[in-house]
Amino acid sequence: MKALDSAQRGLTLIEVLVALVLLALLSLIAWRGLDAVSGATERLGAQARETQSLMQVFGQLERDLQLQAGPDVLLAWALVSDRPSARIQLLPRTPGMSWDQVDGLRLVRAAGGGQWQQIHWFYTQGGLFRAAGQPGYGLPLPAPGAPVQLLDQVTAWSLRVWVPGRGWTEPDRLRVAAAAPAGTAPVRGTSQDEGLVGLEFSMLQGRDDSALPYRSVVLLP
Repeated sequence: MKALDSAQRGLTLIEVLVALVLLALLSLIAWRGLDAVSGATERLGAQARETQSLMQVFGQLERDLQLQAGPDVLLAWALVSDRPSARIQLLPRTPGMSWDQVDGLRLVRAAGGGQWQQIHWFYTQGGLFRAAGQPGYGLPLPAPGAPVQLLDQVTAWSLRVWVPGRGWTEPDRLRVAAAAPAGTAPVRGTSQDEGLVGLEFSMLQGRDDSALPYRSVVLLP
C-alpha cells in the first residue's frame, strides 16, 4: 500500500512553483524576441519607404532634366527671377536652366503635346520642394505655382557640374552668361564651358546627429 500511495501522490507545491517560474521566463524571452522582430520590421519598413521616396525624387529630377528645353526651343533666357543678378546660367547650350544656391534650380522642360513649362527645385526650412508652372506653347511661360514638399529633414542641398578637363566644378566658377535681350540668341560662353555633360546633386537628410549623405548624377541630354 505504501508503494502505491507514493506513486500517486503527484507534484509538490515547490515543483509547481518552479514549473510556473520556468514558464514565465520562457514567455518573457519569447515576448522580447517577438518585440525585437517587430521593431526590426518597422525600422526596415521605414527605411524602405525613405529609400523609395528618395528614388522617386531623384527619378523626377532626372526626368525634368532629360526633358529640358534646348537652344532650338528657347531663343532667349526667359525665366523669371526675383534676383536676376544672383542667378547663374549653367551653359549657353541650356538657356532654360539656371542655378542659385539659395533660389535653387530652375529649368524649362517639355510638358507634352508641344507645350513647355517652368520647373523650380529648391530647398528651404528643412524640406526639398518642387514647383511646376502651367504648360504653355510660347514665351513667356507661366511662373511656377504652389510648391510641393517632396522630402523632409533635408539639411543641405548642393550642385556641382562636370566639365571635361576640369572635373566636378562648382557652378559659380563657370563663366556667368548674361541674360540675352528678348528675341535674341543667348550669350555664348567659352568652348570649355560648352563641354558640360553632367550634374551632381548632393543632399543631407535626417536629424543633425544622424543625417545621411545622398548623391545623384544626371547626364545632360
